[in-house]
Amino acid sequence: PARCAAAPAAAAAATIIVAMMAGREKKSVATPEPKPAATAAFKRGPLRRGQPSFWLPATDRWGQPAGTSGKDADAAVDPPVVMPLRLRVLAYVTMLVFNLAFIVGPLAGAAVPLLALLGYGKWAAVCGGAVVLSFLMPATEWKITRKVGQLWYQYFDFRHNVAFGAEMGQEELDSKYIIAMHPHGIIPMQAVLWTSFCDQYMHDLYGFGAAASITQYIPFLRNILGWLSAGPADFKTILHGLTKRDKNLFILPGGVAEIFVAAPGSDQITLRVKKKGLLALAFKTGRALNLSPNPNPRRSPHPNPYPNHRAGSHLVPTFVFGGNDLLSQLATAGGVLEMVSRKVFRGGLTLFWGRWGTPMPYQCKISMVLADPIPVEKKENPTAEELDALSVAYAEALNGLYEQYKHDAGYGDRTLKIIYI
Repeated sequence: PARCAAAPAAAAAATIIVAMMAGREKKSVATPEPKPAATAAFKRGPLRRGQPSFWLPATDRWGQPAGTSGKDADAAVDPPVVMPLRLRVLAYVTMLVFNLAFIVGPLAGAAVPLLALLGYGKWAAVCGGAVVLSFLMPATEWKITRKVGQLWYQYFDFRHNVAFGAEMGQEELDSKYIIAMHPHGIIPMQAVLWTSFCDQYMHDLYGFGAAASITQYIPFLRNILGWLSAGPADFKTILHGLTKRDKNLFILPGGVAEIFVAAPGSDQITLRVKKKGLLALAFKTGRALNLSPNPNPRRSPHPNPYPNHRAGSHLVPTFVFGGNDLLSQLATAGGVLEMVSRKVFRGGLTLFWGRWGTPMPYQCKISMVLADPIPVEKKENPTAEELDALSVAYAEALNGLYEQYKHDAGYGDRTLKIIYI
């Protein structure tokens, strides 16, 4: 119960400390880091380390020293991340707070009635007050939280395959993107890495995330996910975000099923063949609904006279090497916990642990690799054959991505196993 009461304060304190650390370091920077240009295309390249730019000396959008760009950036030596002790400690704190939210949140909700029934009224009141505080605290986007994942770059030796510098065509600029990432992992810490990476290197691509709808009712966890722009993963909410809000989407389509196949040393993911909701969504959101012309095209910096018109939806298969190696768990695929999770809670219910038997994740190498975007033509009612064709293209892209980068990522002895459900 005491931990329940302390959780929101710990989460808020950790985030405030991040802001203070970032501000402290930026005072010594001579010039601010330039933001990524809107025309920076993301193309596949060799793996490169992410550099936590909010505390390093000024860097350009390639994560290299200021003044290095284009071909020079590609030829530059990829330096290791070296973080000062205070930021390494802060990285540990934020990782623990994030993972503990998946434990403390559910326990807090269940503890209130249980403590009251057992006669511990004072503790029930304390825990209940913390739960109420969580629901009173805002669960909306808080941009400073996007920086948290940068603290984790050194711990995971984080790398990515995005090479910048190529110019996008107008159709690419006007497209929206659905970033579909595998594996989900036991706790999706890679999602936090993605928010920081995207905010840092592909700022214009940042949109919104989708999490299991039950997380909206879990104290403390709902706040952290909301701060990171993650909302419920129901079809109506996602469709509204992609069309009415005209935002890009980040999603872990493996969902609950992929949680229970996650285990250190294994690269297993799941793809749905019976319910192709993600693929249907890609077809349905080929173009935005609002096609009203720009009232002042000469005054607007947007070269498209129809600024709300999207040329087509692009599906971006993404794989995270090490995503299944972060934690261990008690539950297994096909077990009782998986059945209860899928049928009752519609969210993962498992007991997990990591380094030293704590919620601290194992220190494994994380490499996030994005495939070439798959353009999807708008169709309100795609045929079964069209859905199957997109499913095959999606699986082939993931396989190709895995084989291309597994050796450089340090996982050359593994094989990707796709489980069709």
